[in-house]
Amino acid sequence: MYKNIIIVGATGKFLGKKITSSFLKRQDEFNVSILVSKKSMENEEKKKFFEDFQKQGAKLIFGELDDPVGLEKHQKKAHVKRFITSGYGMDLSRIKEKECYYYVPKQRIESLLENDSSIEHTFIATELFAEFLFTPDFGIDIKQRIIKSFGPSDMKISTTYTDDIALL
Repeated sequence: MYKNIIIVGATGKFLGKKITSSFLKRQDEFNVSILVSKKSMENEEKKKFFEDFQKQGAKLIFGELDDPVGLEKHQKKAHVKRFITSGYGMDLSRIKEKECYYYVPKQRIESLLENDSSIEHTFIATELFAEFLFTPDFGIDIKQRIIKSFGPSDMKISTTYTDDIALL
């Protein structure tokens, strides 16, 4: 098992914070580093999370992941031997960049990893986050007494609980 990890996307709304917290609770097993971009440090809310993670023992590494050289540099700086990325329920290589801007940074990282065989990597594609089903915009709106369904009401769906992903 690898001991040194670097987390990219540590302040992510659905997974990043949970994954980071999970690793920080297991510091006897892992040395946790977090990649922090300049843009992230300009956001006061994210900056507070980084400071809190640092107080919990995370090492902050400042830089960008926009080219293979940068990726390899940060990997070496944190003494990381394998990259593991997680994504929401799809093969990002099948989405065109212009179709969904949200996935562009993740697509670029995965493409860099796939094209550089010297960096070990694993991509984890999750199913629909179970928590989404209990939000007014997506599933159940308790106040309005509305249940939204995509497709037939008896259609089976597969979900993943974000806390379970963080335990990986």
